[in-house]
Order: sequence, then structure tokens, then C-alpha cells
Amino acid sequence: MKTRVRGVTHASQDKKWDCGEADGPRLLSPGGTAAFFSATTKFLPSAQPAFMQSPLQEILSQLSLTQEIRTSRLTLRPFRQDDLQVLSRLRAIPEVMQWTSQGRVDRDGETQAWMSMFIYEGDSSPRHNFNFVVILRGNPPEDASQPGFAEDQIIGVCGLTALDSLPVSPLPNFGYMFFPETWGKGYATEAVMGFQIAWQHIIRSYYDSAVSTPNGPNLGLIRAVTLEGNMGSSKVLERCGWRVYETAERGPHESRVLRWVLDSMATL
Repeated sequence: MKTRVRGVTHASQDKKWDCGEADGPRLLSPGGTAAFFSATTKFLPSAQPAFMQSPLQEILSQLSLTQEIRTSRLTLRPFRQDDLQVLSRLRAIPEVMQWTSQGRVDRDGETQAWMSMFIYEGDSSPRHNFNFVVILRGNPPEDASQPGFAEDQIIGVCGLTALDSLPVSPLPNFGYMFFPETWGKGYATEAVMGFQIAWQHIIRSYYDSAVSTPNGPNLGLIRAVTLEGNMGSSKVLERCGWRVYETAERGPHESRVLRWVLDSMATL
């Protein structure tokens, strides 16, 4: 069964995207939760830094507030300073951080510095990313007897860590990481699909005329890189419509990387 997401609506009054139900395979291997990123110049042959950077920032600046993204079980919401304690725990787990570009757990002050890049509370400056905390919604009071969390729980992060990697690559960088106890339950697939639908909606709503033109860039393209041994993330990305466009060596004693791309305007 292929993963599918139904009932995509944009509810401006609630400041959220409702991505309906996500169903399909629920497989995520232990140790396969975080996509990480490296730079490449091979996918877009003629990068135009001034053009690529300003349209995406212009698109996002038209959102008066960053809207939540809702799927059948999850809410993706903007980062807040009070997420520090939970995200510090996440980034202190070796099984999670081994799959990131950093390759190790955070040291003193590093989680705060990392979070600071994604917090836009009361900040009207141009965005340089579009990253979200992933929340597993708790059971409503009438369903308190059902399996699951009684209250909302932060289980990971998902989104664009940067709108480009200029001067090396103009493509936005995408990634995610989740607590190990949530692996194997389909949350990564659901979060990735929900984000992709919201991103597609943004591009179509605010810059449709610039997408997929013969002489211009496709603003729907996003990219991610995984370690070759990170089978869990590979399965999630494949399930969500991504394709590998390059395999590269990192070093004589390091795992190879798979470089992925998604045309979010063509796959959903």
C-alpha cells in the first residue's frame, strides 16, 4: 500500500494547514531517523543566487504568522524557546546524532545555538529556514482509555534547515530527527508528507508563475542527504517520493552519502 495523505485544506483563520489522514506502511528502522545535509552543485546547472534566495524569502514573508501543519496524528509547529529542555534531550542521544552531519551529541550551549537559528518569535526579519517541532497530539479526554500519550508530546523536528546552501547549492535543505522510542510507528513518514503538502501549498499560492518555467528554477525542489547505512531515512524518503540523484564518498573511513531530491510540485 502506498502512503497517501488526503483532505488537504488551508484554514487561515486557524493559522494551520490540515493535511488530513496519513496512512500506509508504518516502517522506520531503529537507528534510521535523521536526514542530514551536504552541498552539491550538480543538480541545478546554473544557480542564480540573487533569484533563488529572494523569491523563497519573499514567499515566506507573506505569511503573517508561521502556520501549524496538522496531520492525522501530528502537529508541526514553529520552534519556541521553551522547547530547549526537550530538544536538548533529543540531541544528547548518540543513536540519533550519529546520523547527522555533526555526527556526535551536542556539547554545552550547542543545542541553544542550534535552536536559535529556527526561532522567529516576534521577529520580523527575513526567514532563512522553515523548520518545525513535531508534536504527537494526546488523546482527547473522551478517549483517555485509548493507547498513546495522555498529553501532547514533542517527538522530533522536521523541516527546511536552510532555504539554500549558497554559494555551493541553491536548493533548500530538508531534514528530520525523532526520539528512538517513536521509531517504527510511521511518525517520520507522516511528518515528512505533511510538510511536503504544506510546502507545495506555499509555493503554489505565492509563486506559482515562477515554478517549472523553461528558463527559470523550479522553486519546488528541495534536497536532503543521508548516510548510506541509514536505511530508515532512505525508506522514509523513498516512500514520500524522493529520489537519489548522486552517491558520493565522504572519506576513506567514512560512510558514503546518498544525495536526494524532491520535486514537491510534481509528486503530491
